Amino acid sequence: MATIITKNSSTASAVPAAGSLVQGELAVNVTDKKLYTKDSTAAVVKVVGSLGNQEANAVAITGGTVSGVTQTGGTINNAPIGGTTPAAVTGTVVTATTNFSGNLTGNVTGNVTGNVTAASGSSSFNNVTVNGTLDVTNTVISNVATPTLSSDAATKGYVDTALNNVIDAAPGTLDTLNELAAALGDDPNFATTVTNSIATKLALAGGTMSGAIAMGGNKITGLGTPTNGTDATTKDYIDTVFGSTTSAAASASAAAASAADAAASYDSFDDRYLGAKASAPSVDNDGNALLTGAIYWNSTSNNLWIWSGSAWTQATLSAGSFATLTGTETLTNKTIAFGSNTLTDVAGTTATQTLTNKTIEAGTFTNGYTEEVATANTGTSYTIDLAGGSVQILTLTGNCTFTFPTATAGKSFILFLKQDGTGSRTATWPAAVKWPSGTAPTITSTASKADKYVFTADGTNWLGSEAGKNYTV
Repeated sequence: MATIITKNSSTASAVPAAGSLVQGELAVNVTDKKLYTKDSTAAVVKVVGSLGNQEANAVAITGGTVSGVTQTGGTINNAPIGGTTPAAVTGTVVTATTNFSGNLTGNVTGNVTGNVTAASGSSSFNNVTVNGTLDVTNTVISNVATPTLSSDAATKGYVDTALNNVIDAAPGTLDTLNELAAALGDDPNFATTVTNSIATKLALAGGTMSGAIAMGGNKITGLGTPTNGTDATTKDYIDTVFGSTTSAAASASAAAASAADAAASYDSFDDRYLGAKASAPSVDNDGNALLTGAIYWNSTSNNLWIWSGSAWTQATLSAGSFATLTGTETLTNKTIAFGSNTLTDVAGTTATQTLTNKTIEAGTFTNGYTEEVATANTGTSYTIDLAGGSVQILTLTGNCTFTFPTATAGKSFILFLKQDGTGSRTATWPAAVKWPSGTAPTITSTASKADKYVFTADGTNWLGSEAGKNYTV
């Protein structure tokens, strides 16, 4: 025999050309794992497919027995697979690209994809899983087991039992949902409707009525003894209070007469004193003619007016009974009200009085007067408060920055400013303090010496002046 010569290529999908091989010479594609040769017709053919599988265009194997081979085309025993004429197929795995027709005898192991159609007979399946629609039109599924899981198919007996348990012993007129709905008035919110209706009823335990109760001639019995003014009362309570029905009637008559007398008295008073009016009335408060002597207070002019019988006349009061607006009056056991303040037990001219927020006009002070004095140490800052006194005697115990009160026009005070035992203390005045020629005076720096200043407010500033220096105090 001739020597077999081999060639090889590592280029994927490379097929040797006819001119590169001689008859019987082999060529191997080591990347695709395919074997090629040149046959007697000078054509390059593939001998073995990739991974050792026999491919359809490889050299045909005729006759013999082949084990462990998957046939994807060609013929078996010279008979075509999937031909138009049914033929017996013996093997391990059979793959069809279209359909299988006829009976399958034996077990089918693996998945069945497509329709299984049987014209007659029966088929047995164990543990069938249906991933699509199971069409059982005009067919009965029989021998179904009693369901246990919520996803199990239910039998007719199971459903009938469940329905009968729901209906139970309901009468024939109430054994359907439609009949029940009709009995509930077809109200989808029946529970809410009933709850709302019950809520409008008075509970046996009691409650508050929102309307009147008409007894229709019936009695209310079992009442307790009333304690509050609005409690319903009992006959015994009335009899006890009034002694008897006769006494009660007499009392009621007397009360009515008293009420009539009171009403008459009030009407008589009301006809004479007409009250406050913005303008002069032409009739009394009952719409009747004015009575002579009737009076009213004119709230517009703040005057009292009297009806003379033909006209309204402003009331006049004699000086003998009331104090005049001018002149001197002697008031005995009288109260003088100034706004919200009332002065009582006013002392005589020789007594001492404390006047707060009072204005004295053209007053004469005899034996002089004494101003209130405030004495303090300043530290490094000090706020002058005139409520403590209009004479301020202050000792500088540090270099002090002063704060003055609001410069209310007309207010004034005197300041004695004294150095402490150390001396050389300085004073810083507020911006609102104005000095003559715009220059603040130089305070005495000698220890224990004092200067005197006078300050008067003009409504905006405190006008300061130096009244004396270097006092020994």
